[in-house]
Amino acid sequence: MFEKIIHIIFTTFFGNKFFDINSRANLLEFWTVMLIYLIFPIVMSSLSDIWLINLMYLLYFLIFTPWIIGGLIIRRLHDLNLSGWWSLLILPILIIPFIKGKNLSNRYGNAEV
Repeated sequence: MFEKIIHIIFTTFFGNKFFDINSRANLLEFWTVMLIYLIFPIVMSSLSDIWLINLMYLLYFLIFTPWIIGGLIIRRLHDLNLSGWWSLLILPILIIPFIKGKNLSNRYGNAEV
């Protein structure tokens, strides 16, 4: 399990999945990225008293949040074999963090085990 989380962190943040909206994201990937992406800027800004560093983390958070989280939500919908256009509705966004995708291939790619 720990190896999977480390793999998710490196492929998502340093690999080719950072801005990808064409593949799938399972529940483990979704929660790993959400927790790291949302907690890291908060922790880092609380460690510094320098206002410029805090401003940089705020800009990082405001600029990249819609892009990264939006792509993650679209990939999560693809794991459920739904189109990314469902992300325009509020209800799927509230439900997808808790529904497990099927371990079958679909039109968006193979299931990651």
